[in-house]
Amino acid sequence: MRRVVSLWLPTWSTDRLQRSRGAVSPVEAPLVTRAHDGRRLTVAAAYRAA
Repeated sequence: MRRVVSLWLPTWSTDRLQRSRGAVSPVEAPLVTRAHDGRRLTVAAAYRAA
């Protein structure tokens, strides 16, 4: 029997980035990550303050 798990973690990428830097800043601090989509840059994740 196959089992499937589906998770929705909207702030996982930004939380992981904060932990990897060792910074423990509040969620209210603006933080945005970007990603390449072909030749353009797009916003991959962002906190609400950003």
